[in-house]
Amino acid sequence: MSLADTASPRPAMTVLQIVSAALVGFQAFPLPIAGRFALLIAGGAVSAVAGGIRFGILSELVPNDAYAPARSLLNIVNSAMQIVGFAFGATLVAYVDNRVTFIGGSVVMLLGAAAIRFRVRDHSVRMPSPPSIKQTWAVNRWLVQQPNARVVICLLWVPNGLIVGCESLFIPYAGSGGGYLLTAGAIGMLISDLFVARALSSVGRRRINLFQRFLLAAPYLGFLFVPNVVAAAFLVFVSSIGFSASLGLQETLVRLTPSANLGQVQGVESSGRIACQGLGAFVSGSLAEAISVPLVMAIMACVSIVVTLAAWLPMRRVESEVPLVCRA
Repeated sequence: MSLADTASPRPAMTVLQIVSAALVGFQAFPLPIAGRFALLIAGGAVSAVAGGIRFGILSELVPNDAYAPARSLLNIVNSAMQIVGFAFGATLVAYVDNRVTFIGGSVVMLLGAAAIRFRVRDHSVRMPSPPSIKQTWAVNRWLVQQPNARVVICLLWVPNGLIVGCESLFIPYAGSGGGYLLTAGAIGMLISDLFVARALSSVGRRRINLFQRFLLAAPYLGFLFVPNVVAAAFLVFVSSIGFSASLGLQETLVRLTPSANLGQVQGVESSGRIACQGLGAFVSGSLAEAISVPLVMAIMACVSIVVTLAAWLPMRRVESEVPLVCRA
């Protein structure tokens, strides 16, 4: 991950995009399932580093007060392209075959590499030293040992992952109605992301952050009592508004991070959050094998609320120590 700060951004992103395209293209070959998972794991590692580079550049391109709107725009574009990609890939699978889908995806990613190489302006290296495992571990240790950063990372990873664990049970809960729940969640996230990033100042985002984290979890307690999919969809919509709490926390994390390590720290935050989401889905799915799905959702929501409460006083200390106008 130290590549995110020590490598020249444009060449590094170009190479990583080409590697990602190759990993997708290899999926077109007949492979055992273990081989396919190995390619996916490798692709995730490459994407994590590329994400760190992108977030590092974003932090340099915009002033502190504009970071949250810029990160929100990046989230929206990323989500929109994922939806387009799912639709395009599903169409290819339905009318052609898997091999053509993988090859097509690889070609599109290579076009992306060309766009990066010829259309993206290069930026200076934040840390003029060669990338290394030692440097990666040094920054990771700082992130774990620095009390304020540790609190923020915990709140970015754990409640988010627990509630995504609830979302992973939509199909077992609602069957064919699960699509309505997924749609309600997506709409809520989009609306809240736009509002919180653009209508509120940094001070406003900080003031409502605790409420947002409670809002993220509390509606899932209602799944023990809701009578139908329509009511469940409303609860999911309300809960998904809380996901925009990440914008305020990411804003704080950027202010906590030394400029030389902006890419790596944001890359670790992003990849760790996604990993916690996967872990949340695994835990909730495992519990749902033994107890009812609504009860699992309520348990995951309760744990999320407990984490938010446990971090309340430490987060108040962070907010008192981290200024809103300058970066550490």
